[in-house]
Amino acid sequence: MTHQRERIVVLGAGLQGTCAALVAAQRNYQVCLVDQAARCLDRASLRNEGKIHLGHVYANDDSFRTADLMLRSALSFAPLLERWIPGGFDWPTLRTTPFTYVVANETLIPLPHLYEHYGRVEARCRELQAADRSLHYLGERLDCLWKEQPLPRWLNPAFASTAVATPEVSIDLIRFRQIVDDALEHDSRIELLYGHNVREVTREAHGFTARGCTTSGEQWTRDAGCIVNALWDGRLEIDAQLGLTPNQPWVYRLKHRVLGRTPKALAGIPSMTFVLGAFGDVVTRPDDDSLYLSWYPCCQTGWSQMLKPPAEWDAALTGTLSAREQASVVDNTLAAFDHVVPGLGETRGASADGGVIFSWGDSNIDDTASKLHQRHQIGISAADGYFSMDTGKFTSAPYFASQLEALLS
Repeated sequence: MTHQRERIVVLGAGLQGTCAALVAAQRNYQVCLVDQAARCLDRASLRNEGKIHLGHVYANDDSFRTADLMLRSALSFAPLLERWIPGGFDWPTLRTTPFTYVVANETLIPLPHLYEHYGRVEARCRELQAADRSLHYLGERLDCLWKEQPLPRWLNPAFASTAVATPEVSIDLIRFRQIVDDALEHDSRIELLYGHNVREVTREAHGFTARGCTTSGEQWTRDAGCIVNALWDGRLEIDAQLGLTPNQPWVYRLKHRVLGRTPKALAGIPSMTFVLGAFGDVVTRPDDDSLYLSWYPCCQTGWSQMLKPPAEWDAALTGTLSAREQASVVDNTLAAFDHVVPGLGETRGASADGGVIFSWGDSNIDDTASKLHQRHQIGISAADGYFSMDTGKFTSAPYFASQLEALLS
């Protein structure tokens, strides 16, 4: 029989929670992984662009702390996952086309400042790789991280006048999820409680008790010596039950994505990030015509500063938006993109769903002073066997799981 001190309950089976569960299992803990969804990586970890950030987009953080954290996270992303899931990843098949950074005429940050930042990112990347030869970016060692190029012919010069090629990519989240899913399913040290909502965590003499109910209404309870709170849209609520409350403002944003097929006239366009401000992303893959689109003014439809996001967001978060709600997001997004990349309005088979973004701050991305331009105040808060993990970005999840591994030693 497993002793209570040897059991860890991990709340949340997004990328942060799954990495935490794999780490704890390899430290010989008996792990219970709990999530309200029917499988791992099924909510916010699925409904995003899947970018493994190198730090380019955080040019408005003059401290450089966010870009530095993203670089360290990105260069350890693959090495750490390869350690926890040996032989599981063929990175070239998971990578999207590299991102071209399109600098908008109305960028919040002047072009010289952006170029200075990109140069600093490149120099720091080389420094990190030289110090640790085990680091790599999804199977590649990086040298050049940015190169100015003429404005591509398919971009509207009324919107942008220059572009920068980068090696930054996203990963195919569907294929990636299957690899992680298989690893969890075949690890006998991990009990998977999918379809289980977390309602309460209490501190007890033996450690902790986590309670909740299943999606069918049945009550469940698990005792453990440690709790890892890796929830994304419910972390603060559980933290508060243990007396842990933030000392700064926060916000949950509901951000949609549009999925479709690239118009034939635009076949071969690269992935793109439009900087710097309330713009968006285009993600394409080299092996098919699939397309990811998100444009902030159209796709950000929710803003909440409660402990937990509103229940009415659930339809977007579970991919069950009505046809009418999807059509509203799709039509507005395609119309906005058609101005930036003429022809994207003809995207085929478009649909929409959404994910939650948690971040510190109380003003939006179009504010140069907003904390949304920073992601360095994130990581693990530890309190006598209770670990609350603020991932900040998808990119950082393995990096913080490795820090949890050290705390569990």
